[in-house]
Amino acid sequence: MGGPSDFIYRFGDFTLNPSEHSLERGGQVIYLRPKTFETLSYLVEHAGHLVEKGDLLDEVWADTIVTEGVLTQCIKEIRAALQDDAGRPVFLKTVPRVGYKFIAEVETIALDKKGRSRAEPVHAASEGLPLASPASVQEPHGRGKQFSVSRMWKYSAIAVGLFLTGLFVYSLLTEPAALSFSARDWVLVTDFQNYTGEEVFAAALRTALERELSHSRYVNVVPTGRVLDDLRLMKQDLNVKIDERLGREICLRDGDIRGLLNGSIEEIGGVYEVSVKLIDPTKGRLVKSLSEEANGEPEVLPAIRRLAREVRKTLGESLPSIAKTEQQLARVTTPSLQALALYSKGWQFANRFDWERARTFLERAVAADSSFAMAHVVLGYAYLWSGELAQSRAHFARAARLADGVTSREKYFILGSHAFYDLGDWQQAIDNYELLVALYPDDYWGHENLSLAYRWAGNFRRWREHKKACMRIRPNYAVNHSDLGVFALFVEGDIRKAHAEFLRALALNPDLPFDLPHLSEAFLQWMRGDLDSAEATISAFLSTRLEKLLPDFQVTARWFAARFYLFVGKHDKARQLLEAALTQAQNQPNKSLVAGSQLELALTARELGDAEESQRLLSRVASQSVGLARVEALGWMSIYLARSGQNDRARRLCDELLQERRMMPVDIIHPPLPKELARGRRAFRAQIEGEIALAEGQISRAVERFKRVVELVPPSQLPALSGLNARLYLVANRALGQAYEKLGDQQAAIAAYQAILDHKALAILVPGASSLWVRTLLSMSRALQQAGKRENADLYRDHYLRLWGTRQED
Repeated sequence: MGGPSDFIYRFGDFTLNPSEHSLERGGQVIYLRPKTFETLSYLVEHAGHLVEKGDLLDEVWADTIVTEGVLTQCIKEIRAALQDDAGRPVFLKTVPRVGYKFIAEVETIALDKKGRSRAEPVHAASEGLPLASPASVQEPHGRGKQFSVSRMWKYSAIAVGLFLTGLFVYSLLTEPAALSFSARDWVLVTDFQNYTGEEVFAAALRTALERELSHSRYVNVVPTGRVLDDLRLMKQDLNVKIDERLGREICLRDGDIRGLLNGSIEEIGGVYEVSVKLIDPTKGRLVKSLSEEANGEPEVLPAIRRLAREVRKTLGESLPSIAKTEQQLARVTTPSLQALALYSKGWQFANRFDWERARTFLERAVAADSSFAMAHVVLGYAYLWSGELAQSRAHFARAARLADGVTSREKYFILGSHAFYDLGDWQQAIDNYELLVALYPDDYWGHENLSLAYRWAGNFRRWREHKKACMRIRPNYAVNHSDLGVFALFVEGDIRKAHAEFLRALALNPDLPFDLPHLSEAFLQWMRGDLDSAEATISAFLSTRLEKLLPDFQVTARWFAARFYLFVGKHDKARQLLEAALTQAQNQPNKSLVAGSQLELALTARELGDAEESQRLLSRVASQSVGLARVEALGWMSIYLARSGQNDRARRLCDELLQERRMMPVDIIHPPLPKELARGRRAFRAQIEGEIALAEGQISRAVERFKRVVELVPPSQLPALSGLNARLYLVANRALGQAYEKLGDQQAAIAAYQAILDHKALAILVPGASSLWVRTLLSMSRALQQAGKRENADLYRDHYLRLWGTRQED
């Protein structure tokens, strides 16, 4: 392999020639100090890859002890030479606290031994040397027979030819076919063939090899979830043992897996032989066979580590890159084969959302090795999805305390998860996950958790960026399409687009345990006005699919169904569904959906005229909840008090609402949302002030406050699916319409009512919105009648009557 002097590099308008210590731009030489030049050369030679600060210091200052400040100064000089902006880099990107990445496209040009580009013609005259012909060389004299130079060359050529031919034939007989493999290509690890009869090896060894390889930044191991995605498409049992034959089928089906690793273990006289075959899946050819011996069971995992090292070498990873991770790897994997085997089974079930069985195996894994950090963090997720938040937080915290003893890949995942789901600090979580994906750009769960964090933070540009990365890593994962559907539905309000994504999700996994993919057909029928078909779809869902969902999604599914029944005037059915949702939420270990269910039922009761039941439920939420749920309960109570003329009580509750600073407990559905809590307080305050002003006859003041609410609360749903504030958008517009009617401005009233009717999708998404939307039809009819548009007024009234009959609700 050539050194730096064998190449020149071109990027942008620059040419870098390490052998001549030269950086040029447009023929002009740019001077750099020697160490600055070496730093630039190393970064360019590793273009496209994150280079950690420690690597740069070891490479450029190998024999000198220096501080990071010296490196920082070199980076500043490089940026000055390249005229690069650190804030908006074209060439050199800083990854805070980790290192640097040369991000420009680099053209590498090989040089011949004399330092010339191999693309350039070689002219002898240019070297100042005459090119002699064989005939012009004088033959040497000897004591006997004279040999011509041409004859000597002839014999030499024959000898060399025979030697090369023999070498070629020997290589064909002794060397396996090479595998075309580049940095960040994918390899699939199959289950090991276990010839020992010892059950512990059946699950542990595949996981051990995957984890050893996963800490390479050169080799990508196909994640468990992606294997399951492919098995679903192949109609295979997800519990199937993946042998060499099935592994190759998976590779071919996937289309983007370059190598297949098939392992085995056997035991003779207490000595274990662990073997791995590297196979080209496209042709089924053996590339290389590797094996290591282990003197007893405790030495099997170290043997796996040595095999992983050889696999990395065989696939083309550099020795310095391998050596860099070896010290960390010595401490990352649990020394307990039993713990690793149990973890492997738990991880398989976690990837299928079978949290009960995942917990069973993971609990046994941490019992076998209490310091197994990754088992603790996955167990934290298992309890989180099961709604047992105390246990979840305990395991996230335990994993975080162990994080200093693991590799950087596991460390940043653990710390991000701890910050997210234990501390509720999503910004700290984002920082750690960003470090993870900077080091390992193909880490699926790093990107997945980042996409979730950015969505909750309302940063939809970054959400899309990381969700796109998720789609790249797992293109056949149903949840990715489901997430895109959720975004289209709640943020964009595009039912058709959402339905298309949900259909893709169900095509990949018909048993997806979430509510929205199975309900989107009904939503589309609902929005088209085909209410009979929508009702039939919802009825079939409730009878055949509801009980197969995860518990939290059984609760929210009942919310969505109830909103439809409210819309079509079947109010008793709606209340039955909401009462069942509340009962189920109360009976689950996770109580986070109790407040949401109570609020949904309270708002529905109010819409249906049951003020007493609404007040009872809102009071309960206000006394038992914190954060956004409490703000909402106090807010609606204040609004209803103002409408009944109890302005002093409304003001007192508003003051209490403004003091609420606590965050709701963190779980899988309710994220930490400090910005939304603050916005919720401001929006409810404006609405309450408007209601009080309206009650006191200050109509212009009321209009100004209601407009403020509309500014604060967008018609699209807020970043969290649990946010109920979007209902304020509808309530504020309805109050605006009523205020304008009192002012005699019918056109403004019509515009306010139209703002509600234009967002029909909110009837699906927002608690209490479906009945409010229907009642607005009657309000619009009245305003049009007052404006002299009787024909149009009759259309809206007829629409109302088709939904709710003769019932007067405005």
